[in-house]
Amino acid sequence: MPLAKVHSKNLKDMLSSIDDCLKAERQLPALVLMYSLIDSLAWAASDQSTANTRSRFENWVSQWLLPHLPKSNPQVTATDLYAARCALLHTGTGISDLAKSKKAKRLMYAWGSAKTTLLERTIVVTGSADGYAALHCEKFFSAIRKGLKNFVASADNDPQLAARLQDAASVQYDNVPV
Repeated sequence: MPLAKVHSKNLKDMLSSIDDCLKAERQLPALVLMYSLIDSLAWAASDQSTANTRSRFENWVSQWLLPHLPKSNPQVTATDLYAARCALLHTGTGISDLAKSKKAKRLMYAWGSAKTTLLERTIVVTGSADGYAALHCEKFFSAIRKGLKNFVASADNDPQLAARLQDAASVQYDNVPV
C-alpha cells in the first residue's frame, strides 16, 4: 500500500533532516527529531481514539524498533526510550520522571566513531547497571529506519494498519505553494 504522497514526503524530509544533523554532529537536534518521528509513527499506527501517548510510543517501539537495536548490557527497553523521549523533548536533559522513580534507565549516548562499549563498562564499573543504559545515535537511527521500512511494508498485509496510515496521511501538514 503506497503511503499518501504528502505523508511519504514528510517521512523522507524527517529522515533526511536527521541524517543531516548526524553528519553535522548535531546530536541533540538529531535525537529530538528521532523521538518526534517515533511519536508520529506510533500515533499513525494506533487507534488514536483510545491509546495514550506513552502506550502508543512503547507499543510501536516494542514491535518495530527494538528488534533492530544492537543488544547491549543492560538492555534498552521501550520504557527506557519513552523516558528518554520525555526527558529530551520536555527538558532537553536525560532526566525524566520515570528515571527518577527508577522505572526506567537513563540513556547515555555515543555517536560517530565512538563505541558504546566504554559507556557500558562505565555503567557496570560504577554499579549503575539498573539505572543507565548506552545507545549509539547512528545505530538508533538505523534501527528507526529499519523499523519504519518494516512497519510501512506490513500495511500491505494488514488492512486495519493500512487504513490507519491512510487516515494519518490525510491530516499531515502539506506545503501549499502560494
